[in-house]
Amino acid sequence: GKDGALCSLLKVGEDVSILLDCGWDDLFDVREVANLASVAPTVTHVLVSHPDVLHLGALPYAIKHFGLKADVYATLPVHKMGQMYLYDQYLSRQAVSDFDLFSLDDIDACFARFKTLQYSQTVQIKGKDKGQSVSVTPFNAGHLVGGTVWRINVDGEDLVYAVDINHRKDRHLNGATLEQIFDKPALMITSGSSALVSPVNKQVRDRDFLNSIMQALRGDGNVLLPVDTAGRVLELICVLEKHWQQHALGNYQLVLLTSVAYNTMEFAKSQLEWMNASFSTSFEHSRRNAFSTNFMKICHSKEDLVKLGRRPKVVMASLGSLESGPAR
Repeated sequence: GKDGALCSLLKVGEDVSILLDCGWDDLFDVREVANLASVAPTVTHVLVSHPDVLHLGALPYAIKHFGLKADVYATLPVHKMGQMYLYDQYLSRQAVSDFDLFSLDDIDACFARFKTLQYSQTVQIKGKDKGQSVSVTPFNAGHLVGGTVWRINVDGEDLVYAVDINHRKDRHLNGATLEQIFDKPALMITSGSSALVSPVNKQVRDRDFLNSIMQALRGDGNVLLPVDTAGRVLELICVLEKHWQQHALGNYQLVLLTSVAYNTMEFAKSQLEWMNASFSTSFEHSRRNAFSTNFMKICHSKEDLVKLGRRPKVVMASLGSLESGPAR
């Protein structure tokens, strides 16, 4: 799709057809996925790299309308958070229109097909020809929690699928370390989405971001931050919670407003092993979970937000694209 949705077909021999992601964009234009209709019934396996709509948004539709019957492989966080992304998309759209491309039941049926893997866990996959040796292994991509670089080994040769990777360590995620995983792969499939983006100094970025927020709040204003459902918003929560804690900003409200906010935070609390190693270490020593927030309030609707009163607040609300949802 033109907005960065990813979906590629990798044919291995005569009878293994691997769909690499099955993304859509927030417009959900059926013309964008029309080409999938002819190949979906022949797909033998699906590998999903990230939990957002751009990487798995078309899966429920392809299963329901295109006859996609393949098993889907992903890490546990991609499975859990991917479900949150699609629930949020459906509920946000259903609130303002008669959205009928897929239902909550279709989403559940889609995720029932998932087979979840740990990082570095190798699984053998087979087509009709049992003689061909194909295995897949997920590794950390460093962009979203559970995000994956896939190594596909075919008869001893490595094929690498590495899209939306981040080699820099984030506040909540370890960076990808491709050089430690692969040695001269026969084929590498990657994306150029970040090629023209200049890296920024994180300390300067965070300082400017927080200064802008505080300026608005101290002027008795509110701040709206359109966010994704269950991806980079986790880093944002960490940044804001730490700032509120350090500067005792209890007079200003911090709010997460999505239709799945509570479940997203509960899943985040249970997935520390997939995040920055410091999160697990801190939890082991102090039993403090980075996502057990002291300041952030959870809201699931604009009505919940109104009940918080009129004090100045920072509201992180989905959808980040502003196509629908409470942010809009």
